[in-house]
Amino acid sequence: MQFRFWLSFFLWIVVPTAFAARLSPLAPEPDWAEIEALQETLTREEFVRLLGNVYAPGDAARGLIEVKEDRVEIVKAAGSVEIVTLRFARDAADAKRAPRFWRTPEELGPAPAGKPLSGVRIALDPGHLGGEWARM
Repeated sequence: MQFRFWLSFFLWIVVPTAFAARLSPLAPEPDWAEIEALQETLTREEFVRLLGNVYAPGDAARGLIEVKEDRVEIVKAAGSVEIVTLRFARDAADAKRAPRFWRTPEELGPAPAGKPLSGVRIALDPGHLGGEWARM
């Protein structure tokens, strides 16, 4: 579940907001206060693994995301010197639970007869697969 959360976080908050100022005048201003709920929810090791293997392979985040020993610093907009800081958990056992905005199949319960997707929202984002699929 942590992986899904971080994938959503990067695809919907970090990546678009890091480039929003440069790519589109129509993009909304990022609400960087949302990152506060994510403090100490991920270890440095897990963040580095996901960053390098999924979100920004080949050092694609260079100049935007700088990983320190106890935190990561994210540039608020391309070309800006302003950063937002995300602190790492000391270890996996110490990691706080990240908020999530989805329900597991168990939490959904059985579907109504004849309406298997009733109450379910499905989001597809085929342009941000990352990792091995990004090379296609």
